[in-house]
Amino acid sequence: MSSARLPALREGLDIPARPEGPVAITSVTLVPMDRDAVIPDQTVVIEAGRIRSIGPAATCVVPPGARVVEGRGRYLMPGLADMHVHWWDLDEYRLYLANGVTTVRNMWGAPMHLALQRQIRNGLLPGPHLITTSPIVDGPGKSGRTIWSTSAMVARPEQAEPLVRAWAERGYPQIKVYSWLSPESHAALCVAAKTHGVMITGHCPDSISYEQAIANGHTCFEHLTGIRRDHLEAGVTMPDPSDRANRLALAKLAIEHLDWDSIRRLAVLMHEQQIWNCPTGVVWQQTTQRPAQARLDPYLRYMSPATRAAWDPSQDFRFRGQTFDDDYYDTLARLSEVYRRIVGVLHSEGAPLLLGTDTPNPYVIPGFSIHRELANLRAAGLSSYEALRCGTVEAARFVNETADWGTVEVGKRADLLLLPGNPVDDVAALREIAHVFVNGYDFARDALEARLADRARAVERPPVFETELDPPSDDATALRAGRLRDEVAGAVVAETSFRRSRTSRGELRVEERTASEQGQGGRMVRTTSLDLKADGTIVRGTQRMVSPLGEDTIEVRSAEGGDTIVEVQAIDGFQSTITLPGKVIATERVSVTALAAAVAASSGEASRQGLTLERGEPRSVSVVASRPPAGEAAGTAWRVAIDRVSELTEQDYRLGPDGTILEVLETSPRGQRRIAPVDGFGPG
Repeated sequence: MSSARLPALREGLDIPARPEGPVAITSVTLVPMDRDAVIPDQTVVIEAGRIRSIGPAATCVVPPGARVVEGRGRYLMPGLADMHVHWWDLDEYRLYLANGVTTVRNMWGAPMHLALQRQIRNGLLPGPHLITTSPIVDGPGKSGRTIWSTSAMVARPEQAEPLVRAWAERGYPQIKVYSWLSPESHAALCVAAKTHGVMITGHCPDSISYEQAIANGHTCFEHLTGIRRDHLEAGVTMPDPSDRANRLALAKLAIEHLDWDSIRRLAVLMHEQQIWNCPTGVVWQQTTQRPAQARLDPYLRYMSPATRAAWDPSQDFRFRGQTFDDDYYDTLARLSEVYRRIVGVLHSEGAPLLLGTDTPNPYVIPGFSIHRELANLRAAGLSSYEALRCGTVEAARFVNETADWGTVEVGKRADLLLLPGNPVDDVAALREIAHVFVNGYDFARDALEARLADRARAVERPPVFETELDPPSDDATALRAGRLRDEVAGAVVAETSFRRSRTSRGELRVEERTASEQGQGGRMVRTTSLDLKADGTIVRGTQRMVSPLGEDTIEVRSAEGGDTIVEVQAIDGFQSTITLPGKVIATERVSVTALAAAVAASSGEASRQGLTLERGEPRSVSVVASRPPAGEAAGTAWRVAIDRVSELTEQDYRLGPDGTILEVLETSPRGQRRIAPVDGFGPG
């Protein structure tokens, strides 16, 4: 990030200056978390984000000029780690810190997370400290696609090593695996991870048991996903877990026919080999709530209307075709109790556990959900101290960083929580945090409450999209200009200003500026300029994406030999040059108006090579534009199918006579997506 962008970042996120000089927390009772005990009447001196000294209040010398925080009658413990989150909105830092979460493990990595990690380490953001996995890697299901549309796909074992090598070199310490990997691909990923010094974490693939995954080299399992495989009573047949129609049948098998002796043997194996589990019981609990009940959660005021709309199960692709009746909710409630019992067995046999929530899955609210998960661990049989260890010293041990954080000791990170009650007596004491110290910053309760209030006000304000284009260049004659609005599930998520011009070379120039609150860090402005041939193929162009974390820049040009060269300067500093064979058109993730121009130039059904961006990384995809059969999709001029390998995106385009956009419709994973001209600006 350039220094010129830093003030805007700090102002937009309401980040105070990082204090200088020492801070002394006096006469406090320590909860060190290296033992099940408290140490009364201590003074802790911290400076520059580190614990400098600890000693009895009666004899400890407070450094001259130190700022004093009164700790009498209060308890000081390490900050919590939520070891399963998906952090895309930077402003959620308020929610994490207000609830004592000073470290998170992000479980779906992208270059923006590597950039965010760097900013936090450099002290430009208070935190929480960030650990991130790689992007998700999955296998093809029956449809030939992955579960999540932007996952990387490993369909054959030989694809594993290059992928793991590239991600390890880029700086991802963990590889996130998913449910549809084949046994051979999972094994190959584990071998590659060991070779390149990274760990395998994520779902146990549907195709193998936990024991097989452990033998392959799987280090940590998330959500207890797939634990029923090979752990049902003898003679019980398990239906295909990849078929969503079997969701309730699989749940009922776990409820009625789980072999608890085999679960206990698995727990013993996990203890012996120190294989981890992050159960995320709160995410299972939230599936048991009817939407009307879930919408009563007072903490929803901190989530945007767009997020709340996307949390409606009827909009979620994972639940399409599901009947939400009493049997559905009752079954999931019983399944949640089974998972809680499994956690109890794992704990009783010494298998290591992590505290995690899987926020922000529907109604799992960042920060606030950590308290419910602590209560879940208590309900599974852990003591308060044991539950707290899962989010402190055990979390640090999992990532081999016990020398740096997880306990209150001299030399370690001063990520600390000051509480009015003893959390070892009752984890509910963490709901009343008096002061948070993190990464050299500190926030008293009133400052935390003020930031929460600002967040609640901000998410209710209608988004303001700054999309004004730069003045046109002298070498082009303007043809049309206007604005488009992008809605998902009825919520406005982005707006685009566009201009179409004819250059002095006779090429069509497409310019766009798109502002979005769904981009890198939650806010992004994307500026695109492409020169196109008459058939819509790209001659040359640039794209610049600016977010609070920095910039991505992409340059595209058609080479003399007929190939297309794409040069990337990514937000995390990574540079690459990619050669795509032949000419390409833009997909809508590069420029929706450029794609419309290419579609309009088609004389009939046409298959083209397209340039797409997946989490800021360019890829080549197949684009097929065709006219729907008569009577289908009334008013649709074109249907566009984009084969992204892991996803087939289908969009219906209504275009004006000159190829301008009247409407684009798409069924997206988050609900119905619609792109249309803003009222008063005419067709795009």
